[in-house]
Amino acid sequence: MDVESPLIQMTLFNCDEHYMILKSGEEADRDMTLAVHNGSIESFEFHSAIAINSDKTKIYCCIEISDYAIAVYHKSGTGWVYETSLSDNVNPVFSLTLAKDEKYLVATIKSGYKLWNLTQSKVKVLHLKLPAGFQNIPSKFQSSILVTFTRNNYFLVTGVRKNIYMWDVKSGSLVKTLDAHFGRIHTITAVTSNGMNKVVSSSLDKTIKVWNIDNVYEDVHSIDRLEKQVESIDLATHAFIGITVTRNCVGVWNLQNGRLHRTLANSTHSSIITHAVITADGQYVVSSESGTILIWDLSSQKDKPVKSDSQRDTLQIQLSDEDTKFVTFSKIPGNKVKCICREIPSGNQVYTFDYAIKKFRPPVQTTDGLFLVAVTVHKNDEVLGLYHIKTGTFLYNIPLKYNNFVEFHTIVPMPNEATQIALIDQDKGNILDVKKKNLVRSIQKWNGMCTQNGKLGLYAPNRGGLQLLDLKNGKVIHTLIPRVAEGVFSVNALFTKNDQHVVYYHSGHRTIRVFRVSDGSKIATYKAHAEINAIAGTSGGSSIVTGAVDGSLTMLTIADPIHPCSNEFLQSLPSRQMSSLSSPQAGSPNDRLSDVAGINMNGRGIGSTLQVARFVAKAKQAQKSRACVIS
Repeated sequence: MDVESPLIQMTLFNCDEHYMILKSGEEADRDMTLAVHNGSIESFEFHSAIAINSDKTKIYCCIEISDYAIAVYHKSGTGWVYETSLSDNVNPVFSLTLAKDEKYLVATIKSGYKLWNLTQSKVKVLHLKLPAGFQNIPSKFQSSILVTFTRNNYFLVTGVRKNIYMWDVKSGSLVKTLDAHFGRIHTITAVTSNGMNKVVSSSLDKTIKVWNIDNVYEDVHSIDRLEKQVESIDLATHAFIGITVTRNCVGVWNLQNGRLHRTLANSTHSSIITHAVITADGQYVVSSESGTILIWDLSSQKDKPVKSDSQRDTLQIQLSDEDTKFVTFSKIPGNKVKCICREIPSGNQVYTFDYAIKKFRPPVQTTDGLFLVAVTVHKNDEVLGLYHIKTGTFLYNIPLKYNNFVEFHTIVPMPNEATQIALIDQDKGNILDVKKKNLVRSIQKWNGMCTQNGKLGLYAPNRGGLQLLDLKNGKVIHTLIPRVAEGVFSVNALFTKNDQHVVYYHSGHRTIRVFRVSDGSKIATYKAHAEINAIAGTSGGSSIVTGAVDGSLTMLTIADPIHPCSNEFLQSLPSRQMSSLSSPQAGSPNDRLSDVAGINMNGRGIGSTLQVARFVAKAKQAQKSRACVIS
C-alpha cells in the first residue's frame, strides 16, 4: 500500500494486518483515515480522534455527519458497520482513550474530560472538569498519551501542563492534584501487572517519575517554587531571609522553613527583572524591573514599592555604606556607563557620574568600603578608574601595564587587604594594589575564589578538575578532583564563609560535591533534582543555598563528622524539630517575616529545608531511597 498522507500512528496487529492512522495534508484539517496496509479492510474516514479495542473489532470515533458525537462501529467482513452513538457531544474532542479492559472510554476536551462506562446497558457520561484556569490544549498529531487508568479502573489519571490530576471513576470527583514536574508532561502510563499499582510520568524537564497510587490519600507536602528559573540568589547576612531573581519576579524566601513568603513585581504581566539585592537586616530589597529601579520594604503590608526611579539598561546593583545606600550601573549611548548612588529607602540621589568603556566588567568596592574600582578608558586604553564610594569623586586612573598582561574578565576585591584587588584572566589571577598603583603578584590558574584571609584559592576549569592553591606562592596544596576529560561544562566552585569547606557544582553530573579544606578529603556528594543556576553560602558557613531552573530554592547544611559542633548544630535545625514544624505559626506572613528578620544567622540557629536530612545521610553514606526519579 502506497502511503501519500502523513502517517501519525501504526499498530502491528498480526503478521498480515498493520493498522495505520493517516492524516490529511492540511495542518489545520483534523480529518484522518484508518487503513490496513494490505488493503484487506476498507479504509475508514473520521475526524479529531479514534480509539480501537485490542482485537481490532470495534472503533470509537467522531464522524462528519454527527459532528463530535462519539460513534461506535464494529468490523463486519471487510468493512466497518455503524453500531450506535454513545451520547450527544458538542465539545471538540482532542483524543479518545480506552481502558485496558475496555470497560471505560475517555474523551479529552478543552475544559476537562468526558467518561463513559461501556458496561452499562444505557451508557451515561460523566463530565470531569479541570480546576479554574486550566484547560487541555490539542497537540497536532496526538503522539503523546496523557490519560490512563489505575488498577481495577479505580482512578483516572491525567496530565495537564506540569500537574497530575486523579479522578474517582465512579463519582467523577477530583480527588488529588499533584505538582509533579517543572516541565510540561508529555506521557503518562499505568503499571498494574504483578499486583502493582503505579503510574509513570515523563516530562520535558528530562525526568521520569514513578507514583505509588496506593498512597494517594496521604498528605502531600509541596515544595514552593517560582514559575521561571532562578537566575541569581542574594542572602540577608543577619536574618533568615533570601531572595531569588527570576525573569518576571523577585522571590522572598524564609530560609528557616524553606517557604516562599511573597513575590515582588511592580507589573504582574510584563515585568522583566534583571537584578536584585537585599540588605543585611532583610528589611529592604532593591530591584531593577523593566527600566525602573524599585525599593521594596519587606516589613510593609503593601504590594507596591516605596520608591521607584527610571533607569534603563541596568547592568549591576551594589549596596554600599553599610546598606544605607545603593549604587546602580547602566549602559548609556556613546559606549558609556552611568553610575548613580541613591539612599535607602528614600531613593534620593547622592551623586551620579559617567565613565567610558570598551567592554563592561562589573565594578567592585574595596573591602574597607571606601573606594569603587571600575574598568574605564583613558586615551583609548583600558585603565582602572578609582572613585570615592561615598561621594563619587574621581581620584585617579591606574594604567594596566604589568608583565604578561592579557584581557581579563573579572575584578575581585581581596578580603584580607583593603587596598588590593585582583584581575582574573583565562590563565591567572593578578593582584594589584590600587593605592600604590602596582602589581603585587600573579597566581597561575587562580579563578578568583579565595578564603576570607586571602591565603587559599581555587582552580576549577570548565573542562574538569579542581585544585586548592596557595595564593602566596601559587603552589597546589590539594588536588580535590583529578583532571579527567569529560567535555566542557559549566562549573561553580566556592569556599564556605567559614573557610572550612569547598563547594563544587558540575552541570554535566548535576552534582554538588563538598571537600574539607584542611585535608582535601571529599565529605559529601549531593545529586540535584534539577540543573542549578545559582549557589550562595550563608554567613555562618554551615549551609549553602541553591537556585534551580525549576524555580525552586534548596538549602543544604554541611554535616562534617570531624567537627565537634556538627551534631549539636544539626539537632537545632527546624527539620529535626518536628513538633514545631507541625504546629502552624500565628500571625500573617508579613508578621512571621518580620519575626524572622530579627534572628541572627551567624549563630547555630540557622534554618534549612527538609533536604538537609538527605544531605547528611549522603555524608554518612547511609541514605535509603524514598522516591524514584529517573533523569
